[in-house]
This record gives sequence, C-alpha cells and structure tokens, in this order.
Amino acid sequence: MKMSLQEQASILSREVLISVRIVTMDYYMAPPSIEADNLLDPVYSMFRSAPIKRVPILRVFGSTPAGQKACLHIHGIFPYLYIPMPPGDNPGFLYRLASSLDKAINMTMSGNAAAAEKETKLETNPNYHHVFKIIEVSGLPYYGYHSREHRFAKVYLYNPMYLKRASDLLNSGAVMGQVFQPHYSHVPYTLQFMMDYNLQGMSLIHLKMAKFRHDQPAALICEESSQQIVDWLSLTPASQKLFKLKEMTIDMLAPDTLKRTTTCQLELDAVAADVLNTNEDLVDTKAKRSGNPGLEFIWEDEKLRRLHQGLSLEENPLTPPSSPPRQRSP
Repeated sequence: MKMSLQEQASILSREVLISVRIVTMDYYMAPPSIEADNLLDPVYSMFRSAPIKRVPILRVFGSTPAGQKACLHIHGIFPYLYIPMPPGDNPGFLYRLASSLDKAINMTMSGNAAAAEKETKLETNPNYHHVFKIIEVSGLPYYGYHSREHRFAKVYLYNPMYLKRASDLLNSGAVMGQVFQPHYSHVPYTLQFMMDYNLQGMSLIHLKMAKFRHDQPAALICEESSQQIVDWLSLTPASQKLFKLKEMTIDMLAPDTLKRTTTCQLELDAVAADVLNTNEDLVDTKAKRSGNPGLEFIWEDEKLRRLHQGLSLEENPLTPPSSPPRQRSP
C-alpha cells in the first residue's frame, strides 16, 4: 500500500536522525578508523586471517533538507564482482581463488612501473592482499536462458581501482589457470552502492545514526546526553532540523581522531548499516519512478515543504511544467 506524504514525513521524523541530498559522490582509500568503541571500519579479515591495512570510504557531498551543506563519509562498503562457481563440491575453492587473484594482481603491478607509481608502496608489496573476502551466493546468470538459480562466488576487493584489473585477469585465465566469466565488474563502485541501497541522483540518504566531526575535543562541546535534545531530534520535521555541535549529545560526536577535511557546515560519518533507504516502511521502494528520478525527488521535496507550511496540495496543485513547443525549421 502506497504511503501518503504525511505518513512518510511522520515516519521519517521518528526514525531518521539526518538525511543528506546526493549532489556528488566519490571515494578515497584510508586506514581503518579505530577509536575505542567507535568502530567504523573492519580492522581484521576473518576470511583472510589477516589485519586490514586500507579500506574504501565513500564520500557524499550535498545538503540536508533544512539547507545545511554536508559532507558524509560512509564506511563499510566494498566493491565486488561475481564469477560462476565450478560444478560439484570444491572444498577450499574460495580460499584458493583469493590467493591466486592476489598473486595475479601483484604480478601485474610489479611488472608495470607506470601503474606502480600511482599506487602506494603498501599495495605494491608482492604479498599484499587485494581480496577482502569471498562468499558463495546464488542467482540467475545474465547471459542465456536459465530455469533455475546458479551458484556464484561474490568477490569483495579493498580498492575499487582494481575492479577492472581483477575482471581482466579472471577472464584471461591468469587466475588458477581457468577462465572465469565476471559479472557486475563493469558497474562502477559508487553506482554499485546506489543500486544496492535504493538511491538515485539528487535523492536523500536517510541515516538512523551518524557521528559528527568537530574541531575541538568532544568533552568541551557537550557534557552528557540530554533527553531534551533526543526529543527534539525525534519530533522535529527533517526540513526544520538545524544541527549545531553545541546542541548535540556526546554519543553523536565522532572520535577526536577523526578530523574535519572539508569546509562544509556539517561533516559526519556513518556505516552501511545506518542507511535506511532499503527499508520499505520508511521509503516507498516500489513507487513508480519517472524517467528522471532526480527531478522527481526535487518535486517530492517541494510537496513536503508545502505540507509543513500548511499549504493545501488540492488548492495549489504541484505539477511539473510542460515542455514548450519546439519550432521546426523549414
């Protein structure tokens, strides 16, 4: 059942801490963020039985519904591709695949001086791990007709830059002496994230939790949690939430070791589990989208703004303007 705008706005106000409009998105590589109980990134790969050196972090630039410019760092998202699993039982296949793919990538880097200059000395180590983990999944192949699901290995990498290189090596037979048909390797890292979390350009990322970066020690900004602040966050509509560091609780502030890196009014960190856009109770994931979802989200925002101001949509209908007629040249 489709939610009304009033119902959607009410639910979002209760469940969402902050929303950020996606204007532009990129990523960067950094060591895992570790600070006491504030663990934003994985620091150890159970699959590889090794500590993690560097992880990808998505960075979203945009603004909140109230108009505050924001930079959002999203942790815990790794690039991936799929390859078909060989038939039959293959004990240890996933571990051998990871080891062989690591070796193949390291060999191409050691033999290419130009490529090695672009990477860090850490990643040009001949024993460096590029595969984060591999899990077995099932799904329908893209090519041909298939009446049932097939088994696939989902290969997670650390660096999105190596997604294309890993795909070429798998397809050329350089890994385990076999030719593997990669799937999803053509999809850019940022687009993988947007597809998996039901996001489009100019849409809002809804977060149930976030950590705000600051320039001074957290102890000097606020002393302890205030129920008044918690109530304000849950009852105030998103379009009216103006975030100020001095009005935040201590658990909303990022560790002092995470420094601000931009001039945006707000700079915050979140993990993948904090993104609520795949929750059908909060976002109508089955709604019919127009040919331009980005513009549609802007129109939806304007409808919500009018509702918060008490303007009737029946008396003041909001419809996109029609395209002007084109003059045909003789």
